[in-house]
Amino acid sequence: MFNRSIKYIVLLALNISILLIFYPTFQDSGDGIFETEFVIDLISERDELKEELSQIQNEIETTSTTSESASTQLAQTQALILKSEEKAERCEIEKTRLIAAVNEASDDAQKFAQQAKDAEAKAGNLADNAAQAERIAQENAKQAADAKAEAIKLAQLIEATKSEARQNAEDASLAKAKAEELAEKAAKAQEAAKSSAEKELLAKKEAQRLAKAAKDAKAEAESLNNNLLIAQAEAEKSAKNASLVENATANACDAQAKEIAMINEQLKQKDEHFLKVRDENIQLQTQISQLNKALKDEQNKVIPSSNSDEKVIAQLKERIAKLEADIENPIYLKSVYMTGRKCSNPRFEDIVCIEEFIVRPKFSKAPITDVTVNVYSPENRRVARATFASDRAQLVRLSLGRGRELTAGEYRAEFIVNDETLVSDGHLIARK
Repeated sequence: MFNRSIKYIVLLALNISILLIFYPTFQDSGDGIFETEFVIDLISERDELKEELSQIQNEIETTSTTSESASTQLAQTQALILKSEEKAERCEIEKTRLIAAVNEASDDAQKFAQQAKDAEAKAGNLADNAAQAERIAQENAKQAADAKAEAIKLAQLIEATKSEARQNAEDASLAKAKAEELAEKAAKAQEAAKSSAEKELLAKKEAQRLAKAAKDAKAEAESLNNNLLIAQAEAEKSAKNASLVENATANACDAQAKEIAMINEQLKQKDEHFLKVRDENIQLQTQISQLNKALKDEQNKVIPSSNSDEKVIAQLKERIAKLEADIENPIYLKSVYMTGRKCSNPRFEDIVCIEEFIVRPKFSKAPITDVTVNVYSPENRRVARATFASDRAQLVRLSLGRGRELTAGEYRAEFIVNDETLVSDGHLIARK
């Protein structure tokens, strides 16, 4: 439409130029070349051309307005394009940031997955440790049952020992009665010896010897009876302590069983001695002439046996007193030294890297069983465990391999010794 308006403007300009060139000439000449109608037509055409020119000018104004509006819209469009480009740049930046965030989240997810795997592995280790602890508890229960059975056997042996002691006491009473009978016979022999003047002195001496031998035999029988009463009292005391012996270890039970076997052996020896005394007393009844020699031989045999019995009884008393002292005064911790050998510093302040724990306990008395030590973290989680013999050095090293990152704070040690659990105070292990 704009090109068409230009064509009209050019055509109008040509017509106006022609009119301006030829109209004065025609008017001045007066020759009447142009007729009136022709002039009217030209004027009409001029008017039409003016109207068309006005329309074209209006159209040009309209086109200018439209062009200005289009320019305005173009400027607005360019502004919108700039805003869109800025938004696109912002979106690109946001997209880059989101991609970085997604990558970081992916890395965190992988880390969390690895931590979950580590936690699962730790849970598996804890489950294995729990199963191992359960097995150890079952073994301890079995050992306790065995110890209880040994204690029951020990009580039965003590009852048997008491029965044998009662029987030996009865035998001692019989020996005492026979010794008194021998004393009466010696007195009768002394009276019979008085009837003969020649044998009076010899019979008197023999009677004195018999009386002395009978007195010695009676004293020996009383001593044996007292020893048996002491052994019976010790056996009853051991029977009362049988319930306490149940909590002792298998080694203590074996030692107690050996002592009881030793007591039984000594009681058997006493039985043999009593049998010998009884046989010799019968021989004294039939062979009064050999009474002095037989009594001396019996005295030589009985006195060492009596000394041996007293020694065994003294040892038994000492052992029982020691067991009673152990029962009345249980073991306890006097002090505990604990520290950790550290490795490289970790990234966080509240974490410490430990290669091994060093623990040195000091007990109130020497343990009679192996010592098990457990080290617990501030979260009350067991992080190390070791067992050592009580006769070895008390400085224990609990290795953690190449090192573990643990929480800094107060760590405590737990000791299982003599069937008791002893817990130490907290020991601070920090990064510095």
